Amino acid sequence: MILDSFIWPLKRAGEEGGVKMEDYEKTYEEFWKPLVENPDGTLNIDQIKRELHDFYFQMENTPKVFMHVTGDKVSKPNTFAEVVISLADELREEEIEEAVQNALQSEYP
Repeated sequence: MILDSFIWPLKRAGEEGGVKMEDYEKTYEEFWKPLVENPDGTLNIDQIKRELHDFYFQMENTPKVFMHVTGDKVSKPNTFAEVVISLADELREEEIEEAVQNALQSEYP
């Protein structure tokens, strides 16, 4: 079940053509360029530093959250969201099942 959680997004990415090298150009043009370039097209170094600082914060904290919600199974910040969600759901289901079993055992020894 866990392995399926990792493979499914990869299969989906493959079916959709996967990540192409040109995608970084599109991401830059559509997302980063308005944030990090001045109107004259030069780089805004101060803004780049700010964006990199925010990115660093995310890179430091995302693994901690992923590890917590997946029971230490995922730590990479670039893990597909579907994988993290699926593993978190599985962990929650296991914890619920364990709690129910414990309650039944203590009530009916």
